[in-house]
Amino acid sequence: MVAQNISHKLIKDQLMAILLGGKDPSAITITWALYELARHPKAMTTLREEISSIVGMSDPPNAAHLKKMTFLHNTIQEILRLHSPLGFNIRTALNDTTLPTGGGPAGDAPIGIPHGTPIIIANASLQRRADLIGPDADEFRPGRWDNEWRPAIWSYLPFNHGPRICLGKNFAMMQMEYIICRLLQAFSTIEIVMIGDCIGDGDVRTKIALNTKPAEPIWLRFAE
Repeated sequence: MVAQNISHKLIKDQLMAILLGGKDPSAITITWALYELARHPKAMTTLREEISSIVGMSDPPNAAHLKKMTFLHNTIQEILRLHSPLGFNIRTALNDTTLPTGGGPAGDAPIGIPHGTPIIIANASLQRRADLIGPDADEFRPGRWDNEWRPAIWSYLPFNHGPRICLGKNFAMMQMEYIICRLLQAFSTIEIVMIGDCIGDGDVRTKIALNTKPAEPIWLRFAE
């Protein structure tokens, strides 16, 4: 980029995007996954049974093992749907254009988007819409990914789509699957001890900053 005389500001922006995208979203997703597994012991048991049947409870999994772990993959897919690390995204129209819906009295007609208009894509709410997912859209249920629910391409976009799709998608999924697998090989139960300063289980508020993440610390106890 320096050789192409790209501005220092753009180079800095690109480096920041790589640093933030390569670290925070995976860690945030793993945190939410452990939180939901602690609240859903049946899912935890199913996941440990799958891990045990494919790789056992001591040896590290390889890529071939992880590829066979359907429930583990579905669990992470469900976490990314419920708790998208990218709560919203913003794009600016480079030309006058239209969106297919949003205009007219009923909101089902095309709507004009003038040049320079910022468009906010709200991933966090889009992926919880009951009209797109079902009446249990706010519930953690990995089983919905077993041929029961197949999202339209623009209804589920934790890694974005199109020319700006996340370049590290496959690496991130393997990284998250590997870490969760290793934790569940070592520990049979996860218990929520505190959320913030409150002792016991409960709902966690969401904080929207550079990434969308838990608004307070989640303290967990792991047992062998």
